[in-house]
Amino acid sequence: MGTISFPGCQLDEELSAYSDRVLKDYTTAKSLGVKNIPSFQVNGVWIVGAMDEKSWERALKATAKR
Repeated sequence: MGTISFPGCQLDEELSAYSDRVLKDYTTAKSLGVKNIPSFQVNGVWIVGAMDEKSWERALKATAKR
């Protein structure tokens, strides 16, 4: 993907303090293999997408260590 910039943040002094944090979070997520948001690692398995209570219960049961 190359260099990432956040021109809107860089132009606004109040927001520029956060551009480094955003870039750090992006870099960390990319290094962990996160390609979509939201993404969750549940018992070592990546789950992508928003989940309601029942989805969480199914994910936890399906990934439980036996």
